[in-house]
Amino acid sequence: MAHLNGNGSAAAFDGAPQGDCPQILRLSAVADVDGDPTTLGNAEDLAADGDADYAWLMERLAQGRVLVLGIDVTAAVARADGRDDECTTRVRGAWVDSGSVPFVELQVSQHAAAGLDDLRFGLRELGVAVQGDWHENVFVHVELSRRLSDALGRGENAVAALSTRDAAVRAMADPMLAAVEDSRRRLIAEAEDTGSLSHSDGVLLHRLVDERGSTRNGM
Repeated sequence: MAHLNGNGSAAAFDGAPQGDCPQILRLSAVADVDGDPTTLGNAEDLAADGDADYAWLMERLAQGRVLVLGIDVTAAVARADGRDDECTTRVRGAWVDSGSVPFVELQVSQHAAAGLDDLRFGLRELGVAVQGDWHENVFVHVELSRRLSDALGRGENAVAALSTRDAAVRAMADPMLAAVEDSRRRLIAEAEDTGSLSHSDGVLLHRLVDERGSTRNGM
C-alpha cells in the first residue's frame, strides 16, 4: 500500500475526535480495472470517428500498455460517541499507463483528487467541516485490487487479458446492451465479409448504434 499525496507533504487528518465534532481518520483510494461499457464504448466510437488520440489509447489498451480504472475514494470518520462512519465517492474512467505497482499507484493518487470535491460535500452531510482547498494538504492511502496488482506483476499480456475479461463480463451483465452490441458486431462482420451492406441492414445498424448510445447514456 502506498501513502501518497499530490504535493509530497505529510499532512493528514489522522487523529481522534475533538469535542463533539466528528473527525476524519483516514483517506483511502482503492483502484480496480473498470471495463465500464459507457467509458470503453465512447472511446471506441471516438476512435472509429477518426479521433487519433482515442485510436491510440484503444490500441494501447489492447496491448496492455494502458488501463481504465475505477477508483473508490473513501474517508473513514470517527464520531465523538465512538461510532465509526465513512463517506465514499467513485472516480470512473481513469486512464493510466501500465507498469510497476508503485508507478500505477502514483497515477491513482493523482486521479483520486478528482473525487475529493464530491467527498467534501458528503463529509459535510456527516457534520465534518472541510475547507475548499483541503485537496492541497491531504494524505491519501492508495491501494490496488489484488487482481490488478497480480496482472501488473505478470506483464502487459496479463494486463490486456484482465482488461478484456472485465469489459466482457460487464457488457454481458447488461442484457440490453449485450443484445444491441452483439447485433451491431454481427452486421459489421457480415459487411466486412461481403464488402457491402444492404439498405435494410444499413438502417438497422444505424438504429443499433443509436440504441447503444441511448443505453449507455441511461446508465
